[in-house]
Amino acid sequence: MTELMHTPQPTGFESNFSKSGWRRLKPDVRAAILVSPAVILFEMFSSLAPIAGFTITFPLALATYLVQGLLVGRLVKTGATTAPSNPIGYIRLGALSGVWTSAVVSTAVTLIILVVATPFSLGAILLGLPAILAASLLDICLNIGLSALGAWLYAQLGGKWAAGLSCFLGLAGLTLTCSLAGIAAALVISLLSGRIHLH
Repeated sequence: MTELMHTPQPTGFESNFSKSGWRRLKPDVRAAILVSPAVILFEMFSSLAPIAGFTITFPLALATYLVQGLLVGRLVKTGATTAPSNPIGYIRLGALSGVWTSAVVSTAVTLIILVVATPFSLGAILLGLPAILAASLLDICLNIGLSALGAWLYAQLGGKWAAGLSCFLGLAGLTLTCSLAGIAAALVISLLSGRIHLH
């Protein structure tokens, strides 16, 4: 009885947080959920404009996948479950997290966009289908590979530098993506203005 009285009780927030089931999810699933908004965003661009969208969002995708792996490593080390005893365990969890976002989230977004857009532009979708499939396959490989690499890096080097690296990668990916989008917009505007002057 005295043991129970001296045992620290969780606060209301901690109790609600643990009851929500979030902490019961595996680290690979939690990391996949955390990066899913970014993945959904650039998958939408990639599917709506198969080649241009994939090219523009490519740097942000690479940064997101590596950060995803770092998140897996952090969640493993700070979680209640026993951390893997060797780097292979981290690599496996990072790769699994990549499977969740690439094979589940990305594929779902692509299929939804294709189903919604089919009645409006079936011909364009059929023409763009090879590019969409090639981009999706490359995306799956990159997501799994970079997430596994990020988790391995966290396991090897520890977590002191991970927050700074994550911020740097995110900002670098966002900056490159915005730069590519600006270049693409400038090219489109110059092409359109050139056509207007020709006519």
